Amino acid sequence: MDTETDAGQDLVVAYDRWRTAPPPEAGTDRVMAVNHLSKVIRPLIEVSDKLCNVAPGPLSGPLAAFEYEGHDYLLLASDAGPQEVDEMTAEFAKRAAASPEVRHVLLCTGPRPASLACRAAQLLGDLAERVIVLDRSHLDAAVCGVATLADLVRAAFRRGGALHPALADLVLPRTVPVVPASMDPAGRRRELFTEFAAAPHTEAGAGAVEVRPLLVGGLTGHIPTGLAVASDGQVLVTVDGGIVNLDPRTGATRWCLALPGCDGPVLPRDDGSFLVMCGGTVLCWHEGVLSAVAGGFPPGARLVAGDRGEVWVLSGSGVTFGSGEGTLALTWIGLEAGRQARYSIAFDAAVRSAVCLGKRRFLLAAGGHHTVVDLALSTDVGPRTAWIPSHAPYPGHTLASGRDGAITLSPDGSGTGLVLHHVDTATMTGTPEPLAAVPLGIASGLAAIGDGSALLLGMLPGVPGEQVPVLLRLSGLPHDMPDPESPVGKTDTGSQEAREPYREVAEQAAGNKRHYRQAAERIGVGGQGEVARATHKPTGVEVAFKRRTSNLSDAVARMTREIELGRRLGGHPHVMPVLDAAADHRWFIMPLAEATAEDRWAELRDPTQLRVLVDAVASALAAAHEHDWVHRDVKPSNILLLNGTWRLADWGLVRRPRGETTNADRTRFGVGSPGFAAPELSNPTGAHDAGPTSDIYGLGQVIGWALTGEEPHANVPLLPPPGPWRHIVQQATQLDPAHRPQNIAAFLALVERETAASRELPAVRAQRLLAEANTKGSGQRPVEELLDLAAANPTDTHLYLEVLSELNSPGPALRRNPRRAAAVLQAMGSHRHADPWPSFATIDRVMLWLLEAARAIGNTGDLGLLSEATTALCSWDEAYDQWTPQGATTKWLRTLRGTAAAEVAGVLRRFPASARHYGELTGEMGVDLAVRSAIYHVAQDQK
Repeated sequence: MDTETDAGQDLVVAYDRWRTAPPPEAGTDRVMAVNHLSKVIRPLIEVSDKLCNVAPGPLSGPLAAFEYEGHDYLLLASDAGPQEVDEMTAEFAKRAAASPEVRHVLLCTGPRPASLACRAAQLLGDLAERVIVLDRSHLDAAVCGVATLADLVRAAFRRGGALHPALADLVLPRTVPVVPASMDPAGRRRELFTEFAAAPHTEAGAGAVEVRPLLVGGLTGHIPTGLAVASDGQVLVTVDGGIVNLDPRTGATRWCLALPGCDGPVLPRDDGSFLVMCGGTVLCWHEGVLSAVAGGFPPGARLVAGDRGEVWVLSGSGVTFGSGEGTLALTWIGLEAGRQARYSIAFDAAVRSAVCLGKRRFLLAAGGHHTVVDLALSTDVGPRTAWIPSHAPYPGHTLASGRDGAITLSPDGSGTGLVLHHVDTATMTGTPEPLAAVPLGIASGLAAIGDGSALLLGMLPGVPGEQVPVLLRLSGLPHDMPDPESPVGKTDTGSQEAREPYREVAEQAAGNKRHYRQAAERIGVGGQGEVARATHKPTGVEVAFKRRTSNLSDAVARMTREIELGRRLGGHPHVMPVLDAAADHRWFIMPLAEATAEDRWAELRDPTQLRVLVDAVASALAAAHEHDWVHRDVKPSNILLLNGTWRLADWGLVRRPRGETTNADRTRFGVGSPGFAAPELSNPTGAHDAGPTSDIYGLGQVIGWALTGEEPHANVPLLPPPGPWRHIVQQATQLDPAHRPQNIAAFLALVERETAASRELPAVRAQRLLAEANTKGSGQRPVEELLDLAAANPTDTHLYLEVLSELNSPGPALRRNPRRAAAVLQAMGSHRHADPWPSFATIDRVMLWLLEAARAIGNTGDLGLLSEATTALCSWDEAYDQWTPQGATTKWLRTLRGTAAAEVAGVLRRFPASARHYGELTGEMGVDLAVRSAIYHVAQDQK
């Protein structure tokens, strides 16, 4: 975000802090309140006068003196209620009489400003000509960036006639501009529609989409930038001069809001109001009243309708090739100036539009890839393998299509056509399916009108000498909701069921401290913050409320990082999430933990219980390290137990990715907790350059602490008694980082080797793990260990054919570790030559296991892994002609589409003896052409 936008956001945050502060009382609280207001007023005035004088004092006293365009102004503020109006106005009149050359501004921050203005006019008499009364609506507008406060004051004096002018009177043009020319029904200008001919234009795809022109021409001299349809059927078109009401039957136009600078789609509200972006400000227009409800956004920001009436703003941009974090963000706005909660999102793509898929789950549409982010869980967009490929170069318009789908509109690259795509966000695989091609050159807006229909506003291409707008009706768009019982689209989020109450808190997050009732007892106190038990009032859910107790820059930066990482990794089953936070990062909300690792030390002396904790923390660290973040403060008090699951918390000392450190000087005294911090963290260079090995050292010390009950000393490995864990700690806590395991995978491999029974045959251990893995509710640990064991023993035929092939639902576990999955699938394929030959029952079981793996992997879009699974399956199919698995494979081949179908087709060509088993598919038109072609060519080659 650029400097100007940063300043705008900071001003909004400061304003929210003043606005939500308790009502000022006499004495110190009252002075503090005006000090907070001064922090808002000063930058609003400094735009016009860098030397303005902001004078803290009682709210009824002078707040600022400034010069603007040759006139002197004195700004006073009052939170007076009706009973204080006379006294305050008398003081105000006295000041006005004593300074005849000064123009006076009374800023009424309290209730009933109109009553105050009316009474002030009576008491001021002739002095009223040099006085204006502004209220919170004017202050809102200045803070949100509609105009500078000085410009609003100047406009009020220039227009004159009103002691208390409405915001609309100061902002809207004095003379309403000429209404844009009406559009014509399409039938009157049929000569322009050669592309639409006699029959409606349709395109085969997910369904028959009808494209019918309604209106053409008009809007002369205005460029449309947005389209919306209100609940009462009104069509609202955004043009460069404001908002136009367009009758879709007759083409008649009239101004709804004549205000230059409006841009993007309007967002209609159920109460008849509507919102629109104007510059970096969100404005609300309702029954002739204009108000500013949010601001500080960069150019190009767009409104996005959320679920349950929520309103969001999409702003900024992602980045390309991993070059930094970008400025992409979704910001929740509470329709009241200052009520904003910004969610920064790191996505290596240029996001053009976004659409809410329900609750706080959004599709981010970009050229090259789309992705889905669930802000109630985290701001992480997932690995690149989970992104949805897209051939749309500029998907600037998006509609929701049920709970797990969306429709995007983008130019086709020719300059004379647009294309509609359907995006399946449930499977998150394959290329979005084209729905219709539309012969328009420019897309100006897309708005749903219900029942699978939408309106599209664009420009006809190739019309000499003019830009001809066209309004089209699209019918037959997919809009059905998916079967809620279907497993497709459900996300494995670890302890999701346990988090549901907390999800409700996250879904209502608004950065509003008043939503929480804090208990007096503190459950955690540190040098820069404290934690208290609290209740989320709207849901009654108990949470932990953590607030910053220091305003030092390091403390602010620490909590900012903690909130950022808690949001980014909040969907991970072993990371403590951030559910809500203040805009200025002064406090945040997280789930209420049952205990810390310190509290459960006695239980952790049991190696089995310790292994559960180690696996959980290692999993959380691996997720952070994948993004090049290093925790740097792994210790027992930062490991929390939530609903029986260990979670890593307190990311305040995290080292950001390379090149993104905001202030390297913060590590000048080292970081981390004595004893648990790696030796390199004690000096500035080592702390700044810390890598995964620093966290591995901390985890090694946690193991030593658990097994010895002793507190570690700086740079002294805390070795447990002789046994498998001693060697683990010894390796993890080497003083030289180069001698430790270099990543979490290597650390876990060390743990596995040392804790496994040394004389137990792999197949015997595998049998025990299989029984655990196939037991309902056992979790992922035995599945992961079984696959690790298989990958480490690729030649063990018994382990693969008699044990691993019995594992239920292998797909999800294989997807979690692609490298391990590739090794396992390759080994399973090699065992087709087992001696003696496997039984027919074993052959069926192995082939069906491989088929299930291929089906699950195909849904992820990992083409390399899909090829490995299909290769293993076809190699078994060539070796053994088994009808049962072939029948199941035939059904699977019928379901393949897009890049997955092309990948499988390539494998079939390499295994002609297997491909010929599916010759019946060549005559089925519903089968993907790539699959049919591969089978057909194999058959031809064999003739």
